[in-house]
Amino acid sequence: YSVASYWVDKWCLLRGSSRPPAYTHVIIVTALELMPFVIFMHSLIAAIAFSDQNLLPSGWSPWVEWTTRFFGLSLRDYEDVQRQWRDAEEAAEFR
Repeated sequence: YSVASYWVDKWCLLRGSSRPPAYTHVIIVTALELMPFVIFMHSLIAAIAFSDQNLLPSGWSPWVEWTTRFFGLSLRDYEDVQRQWRDAEEAAEFR
């Protein structure tokens, strides 16, 4: 069986296969035209995934003082926003 299988596979590979068609510049141009959309979608999905505290829970970073001044958001305000976010998710689950 093995000898026959070897020769049949070899014949199919050498006679049944052909060289793939040569690619033109059209594929590269199409990929470059789609790149802004792909980057936008990747960024959007990453932002959604990283903002889910159930998926990636995180506390304040060592830069808490800088971020509170930059965004004008105190630690208490941040915790309120997180509580509202969790409450909204729980309310959506019960609908």
